[in-house]
Amino acid sequence: ASIELLVDGRLTPRSHYFTRSMARHEERFLEIAGEGDHPPRLLTEAFEKNRTIFVPDVRNDPRFPGSYEREIDVRALVVSPVRVGERAIGVIVGNLQRDGYEMTQQDVARFEMFAVMVSLALENIRAYRSMEEKVRQRTRELEENAVALAQANVDLLGVQEELEAKNAELQRTEERMMTIMQASPIPLIVTRLDDGTILYANDHLADLIGMSVDELIGSKSPDFYQVPGDREQVVEQLQEQGYVNGREVLIKRAKDDPVWMLFSLVVSDLGGEKVIVGGLFDINQRKEAEAALQESEELFRGIVESANDIIFTMSKDLEISYVSPNVRDLLGYSPSELIRTRAAPYIHPDDAARSEQAFARVLERGEPLANVSAACSSARRTRSAWNVEVTGELSSSSAELRIASSRSIRSLP
Repeated sequence: ASIELLVDGRLTPRSHYFTRSMARHEERFLEIAGEGDHPPRLLTEAFEKNRTIFVPDVRNDPRFPGSYEREIDVRALVVSPVRVGERAIGVIVGNLQRDGYEMTQQDVARFEMFAVMVSLALENIRAYRSMEEKVRQRTRELEENAVALAQANVDLLGVQEELEAKNAELQRTEERMMTIMQASPIPLIVTRLDDGTILYANDHLADLIGMSVDELIGSKSPDFYQVPGDREQVVEQLQEQGYVNGREVLIKRAKDDPVWMLFSLVVSDLGGEKVIVGGLFDINQRKEAEAALQESEELFRGIVESANDIIFTMSKDLEISYVSPNVRDLLGYSPSELIRTRAAPYIHPDDAARSEQAFARVLERGEPLANVSAACSSARRTRSAWNVEVTGELSSSSAELRIASSRSIRSLP
């Protein structure tokens, strides 16, 4: 076996081993290994392609001249790269004499493992020599620059003092932050990002949850989410965007019913770990008002849709925005035919100007619309028009809508 390393751009034998039976071929093998034309084809190919080459029988491989085979009495040959990291720096060559033994892939694998061990050994030697040189150089520098070393110690003390001052300032900053949070009228919280441990909570949050601050600190924020999976969604949004703003979450309380809260959160660093800092706004009254409004709207719609009169709303340009379903029974139009159309075409021309003036007074002055009679056209072929009496007023929720009701008095032939 021979180890050849790259020296001045050429593979050069650096170490070798031969059995006693091969001793007579040692000198010639090394001569061949050093020639530029050798099995060097095999060596350079293994080196340049950075892979093992195995020749089970050199007699059948054109890359190995027959004269070499006779001169060094070799039958099988294996060449593996010696690497530093992923880069080849040489090769290791192993050969099998003509002793009747067949070299197998398992032998090649062992040889490759040996090449890896050689690579590691060479890398360790280089690292050790490099470290040894650095130690010698550093020792010389320390011996030659005692004053510089003393100054370095002084500088180190200065850095240490500066670090201590920064740590003290950081602590004061954290204390100021906690003071501001405690003084805030908004419920505030600081939790660990990874597991949700509550690190800080102010009195307003504690009062809202129904626990003391000491009871809250150290507990887990996931335990306070009413809906399972809400915290995972909040954390996912924080990790993607770095903040959460305006997210509505239902939060458990110690004794009372759950409360709706609006989250405003950011991710920050505190004491070297990722934390969530945020304000929690109580929107429970708003949610209750929304629920009550929805219930009221549903109740109003039920009353409207079951009334005998026609109930309709119009925008400021007298466009119908809603009409009750019974318009079909009284005038023969479906609600979808009337919605988003102007009311004027359905009012008799004799009554149109007077009706529009009455609607304008409702819009401009907020005057109620009381008992305005007008003839309305009917979609039924058997009747040409209905005489109706209209009452209404300006909506309190929108200046653009009028709410009105109409009651049929009699049909006109």
